[in-house]
Order: sequence, then C-alpha cells, then structure tokens
Amino acid sequence: MPNQRNGGAERLDWPGAILAIVGLALLTWALIAWPDHASNAIMIEVALALGIIALILFVAVEARSRAPMVPLGLFRSRDFFGANLVTLLLYFALGGALFFLPFNLIRAHGYSATAAGASLLPFSILMGALSPTAGALATRFGARLVLTVGPALAALGLALLAMGAATADYWRGTFPAIAVLGLGMTIAVAPLTATVMGAVPTAQAGVASGINNAVARMASLLAVAMLGLLFRAPADAATQAGTVAGFRAVAAGAAVCALAAAVCALAIIRAPGRNPGG
Repeated sequence: MPNQRNGGAERLDWPGAILAIVGLALLTWALIAWPDHASNAIMIEVALALGIIALILFVAVEARSRAPMVPLGLFRSRDFFGANLVTLLLYFALGGALFFLPFNLIRAHGYSATAAGASLLPFSILMGALSPTAGALATRFGARLVLTVGPALAALGLALLAMGAATADYWRGTFPAIAVLGLGMTIAVAPLTATVMGAVPTAQAGVASGINNAVARMASLLAVAMLGLLFRAPADAATQAGTVAGFRAVAAGAAVCALAAAVCALAIIRAPGRNPGG
C-alpha cells in the first residue's frame, strides 16, 4: 500500500482521549463492583453516573473538535454504522463467553488450566484455516449475507455452549459448540473488517480501522463486566451447580447478542451485487 498522510489531523485529541478513558474506566469499575452494591452503594452509583456523563461529554467534544479522535461524520455511512454495531454486539458475545468458559471447565468439571485453554484450539484453527475462504464468500455473495450468516452461526454455537454447560465430556459438551462458534466467527470477521474499510474514503481508512478495533475491545471489556453479573447471579455461585448455572446464563445472553448482530447486519448493511467473475 502506498504511504498516505493526513495533513489535517496533526494534533492529538487529548480532551476526547481523556474523556473516553475516564468514562469507560468508571463505567466498567461500577459494573464489576455492582454485586457488592449493598456495601458500597454511594461510590458505585457515583462512578456509574460519572462514567455515563463522561461518555456523553466525549460525544459532545468529538462533535466540536477540529481534529477528533472519532470523527462522528463517519457514522453517517450506513455500512460503517451497521458494521460497527455488528462488531459491538458480536464481540460482546464472543468476549464474554470465552472469558467465562474456562471458569466453568475448571471450577465445575475439574479441568486443569492447560486443558481449559486447549479447549479453545478448534476456534483458533478454524479462524486461521478458513478466513481466506470467508473473504472470497463476501466478494461473491455480498457483505450483508455473510454478516448475517456468520453471527447467526456464532449464536448457535453459543446456544450449544449454554446447553452443554453441565456436560463434563469435552467432545460431547464443549467441542461441538466451539466448532460452530469458530465457524461463525470465521465467516464474519474478514468481511466485517472489509466492510468497515470500504465504507469510508481512502484517506480515512486508518481512522475507520482504529474505531472498529476500539469498538471490538470496548465490547469485550463491557462484556466481562456486564455478563459477570449473570455469572455471579446464582445464590450458590461458588458451588459446582452455581458455576454451571452462571455460565449457562452468560452463554445464553451472549447467544442473544450474537443473534442481534445477525439481525442488525440484515437490516442495516447494504448488499452489494455479486461479483460475476467470482
């Protein structure tokens, strides 16, 4: 790729960066601490309120900044907005489920830490082996179709995780779910990135990529905090049965988010015509 330079964006957006950091930090801490709300109610509620206010101010600052970290005008593009919404929902689902899965395998079923980590290998292998094929499918059939099918398959995989939460046997409980989840994410990830990059002018491709990456990281951050409330919800959360129940709730919630991502892709993202030479 030829080197490109955006001469109009030389300054750092310090107000925007500080507000984003403060808002996300306070919001995340408040959500993580929420189960202890009874013992620390005032501090948690203040942090939650200040975090929300900081994020609202962040949007206001970005709308008025001469060199915004997040140019809000990019979101006028239907495909850019839709792709980032799909990213938010899909990575929220993925980040939450994969964070809490090892807890279930170790605490409820006696897996070692190494075995729990190795249980995710099929996911990584599928992503590495089939991503080029997924890119070709997007070129042939259009972004909307693959970004609907991919998250829908991911939702099915997460639903299988919820149904198999109480099954200790890896090949009957976890493997089928991880395989379907990996296939769904493989179908979605490459076209999702391509849609984001293709929805903006070339000079803003770097900014668009950075925003999309930040959305994915933010989604995972919030998923751990918010789905953690579900994981700790059972009264007997510290027991084997409570761990299974908590993870089942997490996986079910993640499945709903992934299915919502599929619906958003179908409703918002445009469907380019098929490539006749594909």
